[in-house]
Parts: sequence; structure tokens; C-alpha cells
Amino acid sequence: MTATHPIAGPKERHGERLMRWLTSLIERLGVQWSTVLLVALVWILTNIIVEVAQSLDGVSFSRRSVNGALPWVMPILLGYPVILLLVRIIARLGSVESDLRRSETKFRNLLEGSLQGVCVHRRMIPIFATQPFAEMFGYDSVDDIMALGSILPLFAPEEHEAMASNAEARLRGDDLPNVYERRALRRDGVHVWIEIRATRVIWDGEPAAQVTFVDITQRKNVDRMKNDFISTVSHELRTPLTSISGSLGLISAGMAGKIPEEAHSLVKIASNNSDRLVRLINDILDVEKIESGRMEIEFYPIQVWSLLEMATESNRGFAERFGISIEISGAPEDARVLGSADQLMQVFTNLLSNAIKFSPMRASIEVGARRTIGGAIRFFVTDHGRGIPLDFRDRIFDKFTQADQNEQRESGTGLGLSICKLLVERHQGKIGFSSEIGLGSTFYFELPEYLEETAIGDETTGQSATA
Repeated sequence: MTATHPIAGPKERHGERLMRWLTSLIERLGVQWSTVLLVALVWILTNIIVEVAQSLDGVSFSRRSVNGALPWVMPILLGYPVILLLVRIIARLGSVESDLRRSETKFRNLLEGSLQGVCVHRRMIPIFATQPFAEMFGYDSVDDIMALGSILPLFAPEEHEAMASNAEARLRGDDLPNVYERRALRRDGVHVWIEIRATRVIWDGEPAAQVTFVDITQRKNVDRMKNDFISTVSHELRTPLTSISGSLGLISAGMAGKIPEEAHSLVKIASNNSDRLVRLINDILDVEKIESGRMEIEFYPIQVWSLLEMATESNRGFAERFGISIEISGAPEDARVLGSADQLMQVFTNLLSNAIKFSPMRASIEVGARRTIGGAIRFFVTDHGRGIPLDFRDRIFDKFTQADQNEQRESGTGLGLSICKLLVERHQGKIGFSSEIGLGSTFYFELPEYLEETAIGDETTGQSATA
């Protein structure tokens, strides 16, 4: 069993003591006998008060009138049903309180037995902790954590303001993310990354935050090394592959002289495959830059209609190769969004490329935009292809995932939709799709509509906001 810091409950008030005594009495005697006992006590107290009051008036027991005997009977006649009801209410409350105590005891036992770092705090003041929590931050015992008086010193200074604000909001019951990452500071001064899973609980009768901590420093280091490796390899490969692709394209086009027909088909295959490798490397580099935050996006107000026209014209040539037409099916002419035209064009290009690949010959593709009830602009690309297989829909935006390539015209890298999702989210938007087997699919993404009061930067001077 891991060591935990003893928890002192709040000081019990007199009313709580009385309620606890009554609950205990009812549990031991049962509802009926408890009611009888309480009625008897009320009857005795009532008659003592009556006797004292009448003795002060000079009326003795032997000289009482018939009406004077009523106080002996009234507590029984009137008090029994009232006290019976109260006893039942107290018994019910006692049962609920007992269930809560058992649940809290079970909850504490689970926390104490956890191998993960667990802490319960109110406004960052620790009221419970486990030994693994102390060891995670380089402390010998939980007492050392409690002596801090706050868990804020366990984290990097730049995290303090956000953590304190989140702690207050969580106690109020605000809707907050339950899983997030923070940069922590061990006792020896070493910085580590911590994954935090927080939830609001009732502890000793009051709201508190129960937080589980997991050291993810090693995972972060592995991710960084993986990204560095991918970036290095991709950069080293892109330059020679681009040269090879260009050379093969020239040879295939006959710019280096006529080549035998047998060799021409081989060169064409090599050219296509080298083009595919170049696209793959470019996509990998894009994903790596977006995820690492190194892709700078300059935001400007963009006319929705102009964006649709650019997307249509830039992809029309590729569509016409397969006899497919692209049409704008409508858009609010006065609407604007805030974003980067280059990155949004990349989103449209990927969506239109997918639509073209999976559309039948001489089909049409519709692009458009409309306002949503929530004040956003929804862009959409609709095709009339075979639809998205059911078993593929849950992972359609994952990296390196592709549907059955047998029915598409050109193979892709499996990164296009993943890049779309990353870019849309960088624009504070969301992306999704709808599909029916045999009827086609619609991919859409929503961006906040740009209004003058939400402007970022100075539009008149061309100043931009960099994400």
C-alpha cells in the first residue's frame, strides 16, 4: 500500500453531531422503536413543562381540571405521526450518508492503491496525495508535498497562471478539457512533461479537483527524435528526388531525344513513381511543420466567393483529364473568413483531388459555401462516387490511411485528409463528412465568419496575425 498523507475532515458542528446520533439510534432500534422512544421523551418533557408552569400558578396535580389532563395525552395523539415521519426522513438521510461514506472510503482506497501519481487539491492546495505523486516530482514523501502548501511550485512558472485559472473554473463546475499536458519542474530543477487527467469530485463534503499525473517526458523525447529524423531524411531526399523526377519527365516528354518505345514505358513508370515520392515527402514535411508549430500562417480576410473560384480554377485541369466538371453551387457573396489563402487552397486541393479520384467518368463535383446557425461558414465538396466504406470512416482523417485503391484513378500518400484536418484546426475550424454508399460523399469544413469586430491585425495596412 502506498503512503498517503492523513486527511483531517472538517470540524463537526453540534447539529451534525445530533443528526449522527439520531441516525445511529435509528439504525440500532429500527424505525418503530425509535419513534416510540422519541414520543416518550417528548411526552415526558411536555408534562414536566406543564407541571412546572402550573405549579407556578399554584395549581397542584390533585386540583387539576379535566382539561388539565390533556397535556398528558396530547403528545401521544399528535406527536406520534409527526415523529414517525421525521424518523423515516432521518433514516433515509442516514442511509444516503452511509452510502456516501462507503463510496468515499472505496474511492480513497482506490487512490491509495494507485501506482500513478494522484493528488486531490482545492485551488491548488493539496489535501491528499499518493507516494508515486511525490516521487514523480523528486520528493521523498507526501509530507514534503503537503509542506509546500500549493502544487504550483511543481510546475514551470509559465504554467502557473493557466493552472490557477483552471483550478478555479473546475471548482465552479465549468466545462473544461479533462486531459492536457503541462511542463513540470522536479525538485532537482529538471524540467519534465506531465500528462494531467483532472476531474471534479466531492471530498470531505466539498468540491475538489482529483488529478492523475503521468510522466510523458520519454514519450515527448521519442516524438521529437522521430520528427527530427523524418524532417532530416525528407529534406535530404527531396532535392535529389525532385531532380530525378524532373529529368525523367523531360525524357518521357522527348526533350532529350527520341527513345525506343520499350524504354518509353519504363521511363513513364519511373517518372510517375518519382512524382509520387516527391508528393509523399512534401506531405510528410507539411505534417511535421504543422504538428511542431513551425508552419507560420498569416491570416487575412478572404472573400468566400473568391476562395471558391480559385479552388475551382486551380483544379479544373486535373478534373478535365477524366472528363469531370467542377461547379460552384452557391455561396454568400458578402461573406468573408479569416485565414491564409495558400493553406486553405491546399485544403481545397486535397478535397477536390479525392473527389476526382473516386468520381465516375463525366460526373460533376459541386463546391460551395453557406452560413450556419452558429455563425460560421461551411465550405463543402460533394462528389457522386461510390461513397466511403463503413469500416474506413472512423479512421479517415488518420495518417497513412487510404480506402481501397483499386477503384481510384491515382494512388495517394494517405496524408491528404490528415493535412486538411490539421490546417482547418489551425484556422480554429472543424472538418467532417457525410457519405452514402453508391451515392457519393460530401466533405466539409467550417471556419468562423470574419466580422469587423473580430478583425485580427490592421486590414488597411496589410498587417497580419501569425498563428
